Amino acid sequence: MPERLVVSVTSGAQGFEPPFDEDCITANPHALAVALTDADAAGGSLAILRCRDDAGAPLAVWTFARKTIMPGIGVLSAPPVPRYNLCGGPLIGAKGSPACIPAMLDHLKAAHAGPRVLSIKDLPAEGAAWRALEDMADTGQIGISIISRWERAILERSNAADADACLAAAMSRSRLKKLHRNRRALEEGGALTLTAHTGCDAASAFDAFLRLEASGWKGRAGTALSQRPDDSAYVGKVLQAMAAEDRAWVLAMRSGERVLAAGLLLRCGGEASFWKTAYDETQARYSPGVILDMMVTEWLYGQPWFVRMDSGTDDTIDPVSQVWKQRRAMVNAVISLDPGSLPGRLVADALGLRQRLRKLKHRYLDR
Repeated sequence: MPERLVVSVTSGAQGFEPPFDEDCITANPHALAVALTDADAAGGSLAILRCRDDAGAPLAVWTFARKTIMPGIGVLSAPPVPRYNLCGGPLIGAKGSPACIPAMLDHLKAAHAGPRVLSIKDLPAEGAAWRALEDMADTGQIGISIISRWERAILERSNAADADACLAAAMSRSRLKKLHRNRRALEEGGALTLTAHTGCDAASAFDAFLRLEASGWKGRAGTALSQRPDDSAYVGKVLQAMAAEDRAWVLAMRSGERVLAAGLLLRCGGEASFWKTAYDETQARYSPGVILDMMVTEWLYGQPWFVRMDSGTDDTIDPVSQVWKQRRAMVNAVISLDPGSLPGRLVADALGLRQRLRKLKHRYLDR
């Protein structure tokens, strides 16, 4: 590890070179998405915190959007596209180290202008980056206010020898038997296959995904991607850019020629992120979404780069309902560069109130 770390903040993705390591100390596929697209998705407010070694090689990146959360109080918000980015943590390449975290935050602390508060959603509360943040908080360098905690389902390759062993450990024998019966029922139109569309093939597969999603409850509610042109343009741009690097796939489960379920998967090093999913709701009684998860598990175990997969769910999703039974501790948090400062407390209080109102809304809708 070089002795000197060089940190900078840039305002756009142009010239943003992330550490494209196959092995990462901390992974964030969505940081790569920002790198390969541009700042427009964050309303032109992108702020990229970069750490390099003294030879200029990239070691770590942390992507934010500049936002005003209340009059007179600006924040750096991660992830920069919160609706469609599922991780707000930093990306540290294999050549970096947890020392990149204090180096980046010390750079922000030394700046006399700009936000002094970081608002971070979907931050893994474990691993090297989190321990570095905790160490800084313990020594009084930063303040951390936890807005909410939850667990996210993940799939760890090391927990099972193969996909069959993984699924057998995750589900009861009776549930597996039922799902196998459902799988046979779905094969009446032809054998079930899973195709991983990437490269130039990803665009047409994404169009089919949009049609499948719009045919279900999201289409009826008006929230399908195809009904939000700016959002679908962003997701499509990310898929196209990352698929060109063999870092994104549209995984389509078909019976014959009919698409029954599909998912969008992104990759950073050995970690995949399950971005979005859709299924044919006319076949809901046969659990096509769950069977897609099973087939994705089988596909992942066949990939030499695969180390883990993050389900990408937020704190409204019960991980017990998912196929994958390993867990990752997650938080939504506010980091104050001036511990105990009024702006930090105000932002934490405001976000805490918004979080409580959001949960009340979900409980009301669930009824």
